[in-house]
Amino acid sequence: MSAAKFAVHEYNEEVLPSVAAEYEQALTHQSTYALDLAHGLAFRTGLGNSLLATPQSPVSHSATTAFAAAALNKSNLAVVGSNVAPSTLQSLVGEFFTASGSALSAPKTQYFGGEVRVPGAAHHGPAHDTLVVAFEGQAAGKAELDVLRYILGGEAAVKWSAGTSPLSQLATATGSAQAFNLAYSDAGLFGIVANGQTAEIEGLAAGALAALKAAAGGVSAEQLAQAVAKAKFAAASAFDGRVNSLELIGSQVSSKCRGWV
Repeated sequence: MSAAKFAVHEYNEEVLPSVAAEYEQALTHQSTYALDLAHGLAFRTGLGNSLLATPQSPVSHSATTAFAAAALNKSNLAVVGSNVAPSTLQSLVGEFFTASGSALSAPKTQYFGGEVRVPGAAHHGPAHDTLVVAFEGQAAGKAELDVLRYILGGEAAVKWSAGTSPLSQLATATGSAQAFNLAYSDAGLFGIVANGQTAEIEGLAAGALAALKAAAGGVSAEQLAQAVAKAKFAAASAFDGRVNSLELIGSQVSSKCRGWV
């Protein structure tokens, strides 16, 4: 931004402690940390770059401000507004963002895959493990894997009930498995997260993969119709609220064009 200031004391006193706290919290939430590792294995760079930074992060205040100066210009921005006159929005963008600069570029996302095992942290009581099995997914805008996610399920739609989907049926008092589909502008990651005590995680993983293979072999018309309805509802719900809708529209604009709106 052309007029913003990012003081050194702000970086040292506010940013670094927040970064450290976020990292430590992620380590105690095994599913969050496991999905972050899965992205690193799947894509290596780009989408594989961790959203978390260790307290020993090599990113300095000077490097941060230098990147902001190079990146935050109109060549790299898509600005979306709600209930604001176009002239007002244009004026604000012109005031706070530089008019010219080099457009950022990144190589096309490539899927690699891999395997990693990380010792669990912050156990409380019996040892608890998380297993993520992920596959190359689809870019945003395609619904096939969203439907498959809801065919497999894993989350309960009704309180006090495990649910009727294949993965929901695997749930125990201490373990569960749930499908996910994370779609980005040019790639995606699809898979299953299993959580449970160490003694039961192997059984959960085997059951989840069996359910995936069974779904690949075909599902009933009723299962398909229910999954399609859930996927449509989730897509519509994503537009609830002004912030969410603006984020979705902005991501769609930025993935299809360069420049600013």
